[in-house]
Amino acid sequence: MMIALCVDDEYLLLNNLVREVKLLEGISEVVGFEDEDDALEWEKEHHVDIAFLDIKMHHMGGLALAEKLREHNPQIILVFCTGYKEFGYEAMQLHADAYLLKPVRAEKIKAELAMIQ
Repeated sequence: MMIALCVDDEYLLLNNLVREVKLLEGISEVVGFEDEDDALEWEKEHHVDIAFLDIKMHHMGGLALAEKLREHNPQIILVFCTGYKEFGYEAMQLHADAYLLKPVRAEKIKAELAMIQ
């Protein structure tokens, strides 16, 4: 069973993402944050298997957050969930496992995860 971290600075989109991730088999816990720093602090005290990150956020942003998460856990699965197609290259430079365009649905996530597991 995996623990999932969801980070998006838009409240409604975060709630949607958390709801969709909870529908996935193999996910035992889903924790959501609107703030990158809060997510990073929580992650320091908890093991996270998979992170679903928005790219454009208030200050740190999903790309920088992904780098920090990878520093703590090189095995973490990184899934970017964004409305911006143009950040795909940067996400791949971080060796992201998936890049999904919003709105994110459980079926899309499941299809992507099946290709990386």
